[in-house]
Amino acid sequence: MLYNNVINEILDKLCINIGKPDLVLDSVNEMELEHIYDLKLLGIKAIILDVDDTLRTNMGSIPAINREWINMINNNFKVIVLSNGKDYRIEKYFKSLGITYISLANKPLKKNFIVALDNLETKPSETLFIGNDIIADIYGAKRNDIKTAYVKKYK
Repeated sequence: MLYNNVINEILDKLCINIGKPDLVLDSVNEMELEHIYDLKLLGIKAIILDVDDTLRTNMGSIPAINREWINMINNNFKVIVLSNGKDYRIEKYFKSLGITYISLANKPLKKNFIVALDNLETKPSETLFIGNDIIADIYGAKRNDIKTAYVKKYK
């Protein structure tokens, strides 16, 4: 509980300058099927995902619970991965699902957010970025007018 209070306090201070995320999740798999329906009602057609410390930790494999979540998201939205890292195993995994993996993205720079939107063929208002880094992910998406979901911690 104390950890969450500290995180929320830091988040509030950082967000004064960069804008608050549209959603805050304890973990990605907190977003369930009912939330997907809500997102669709809000006009969301696509999701841009971060990988490291959002879907996995310490450059490890994506755990089964998050793989199931990715499948659920992929069955309901257009999905693309935008990562500042590069991992051939993860790239191969996403490719097997038909999901494009953009590595070495240099978030929060605008360029690859625009590339992701072009690949998805969606407008920023129809797209949700899910990530764990306030600057690289949330600020980067916000400066491209993309809706955001901040993941507090990896699970």
